[in-house]
Amino acid sequence: MRKIFLTALTIILIATSCRKDDTVVLNANSDSNSYNLGDNAELVKELQNYVPTAQNQTKNSDEIITFTTEKGNELIFPARAFVDGSGNLVSGNVDVSVTEITNVSEMILSGMMTNSNQGPLSSQGEFNVEVSQNGQPLELAEGSTFTIENKNAEADEDMKGWVWKENQTVGEAIDNSGGEWIRNEFDENNPCERIQSLWAAFQSNSSNEHSSLWKDLKPIKDLAFTEINKIIPLNDRTFGLHINGSEVSYQRILDCYNSNNLWEIYDHIDDEENPNFILGNGTIPNESYNYYVDGYFGLEINNCTIHYESSDSSRQSHNLNPNVINITFSQLSWCNIDRLLSEYDQINSCKLKGNFPDHAQVKIVFKDLNGALSCDFSEDGFVAKRLPEGYDLMFLVYFKDGDTIKFGTQTITASQEMTFNEENLKTLSNINELVEEIEKIVD
Repeated sequence: MRKIFLTALTIILIATSCRKDDTVVLNANSDSNSYNLGDNAELVKELQNYVPTAQNQTKNSDEIITFTTEKGNELIFPARAFVDGSGNLVSGNVDVSVTEITNVSEMILSGMMTNSNQGPLSSQGEFNVEVSQNGQPLELAEGSTFTIENKNAEADEDMKGWVWKENQTVGEAIDNSGGEWIRNEFDENNPCERIQSLWAAFQSNSSNEHSSLWKDLKPIKDLAFTEINKIIPLNDRTFGLHINGSEVSYQRILDCYNSNNLWEIYDHIDDEENPNFILGNGTIPNESYNYYVDGYFGLEINNCTIHYESSDSSRQSHNLNPNVINITFSQLSWCNIDRLLSEYDQINSCKLKGNFPDHAQVKIVFKDLNGALSCDFSEDGFVAKRLPEGYDLMFLVYFKDGDTIKFGTQTITASQEMTFNEENLKTLSNINELVEEIEKIVD
């Protein structure tokens, strides 16, 4: 059994987390009635020793970083993506730490629930992502993003990214309210959709200013080389990328390079014989720059296809996988992939009554939807703010009872008034037995 003591950030998340979708606040991932733990405080604290451990890997930040988790999810960072506390670009090895929560038992043990005031959420994974160098925390450089690719499920356009934004100190006053969940700014959740969206933004940019063009170009370059790195490891070699976003040749063709951020744009839209040539963020050695690269890739935006030469010099094609959830994030923190269960009608203020103390822990599990909610205690029962109408729910109840632990489950169809039968409670001898019962939920 793996054990870990929760970090300060995790404790804050459990106690105070909420989500925000534009102007709509979502109360997500908050632990249950933690404000009313009573005799259960020790039990809840013991359970926190069984949350998933952080996974740690040391990577070279000068190369594209791929971090494969124990469950097969991949976090992919572009080369030279991190800055230190002073905003200086970081080079060399960095330490990447990822805590991965993907099933309902882990949600319950860690307190990372999927509550929402718009209804329950189904999760495809919750990831706490931290990067450091020599023990000092790092951040993503301005304009840099990373992706979390979930290979364990088919792409679902309703799955969205959420990031935990911790409140900052203002002057000498410290904001103790913790923070909030912010809906990710990127809606596309597979690489093909994402790169087509980025290209559309680049096409709409008519500026000739290097900084403006680079702002729209760099995410395309990073994502393209991220995908290329899955075909042929780029390491520290220099590769050129030829991007064509039009069915007609020589219209807005772009070349860029993965070494030193060299890039150039040929814009043949106005005059094919006299193209507008723009060079930025580096200096290409001379007109024969093709001899200074180790190879070329071609990217067709319209059909999301990468063309390349294999080791035997034969021409190969690789399509960006449309069947994985691949969500882009721009912040290191808790990064979640969730969807709102909007296909169900919602019931408000649902109450569960039962013959158990008000400090009991009451959870609701959606086994086939991979979600787990917490119920808060009120005067006449445990309340879930919103539940899907007519859905069969699994309720978990557990609490300390002297030197033993009471635990029970019951499947109840969602309604405004529900009752948990006392005969479903059984006696457990210790915390290990309780953890085993919770972990059975995923079987």
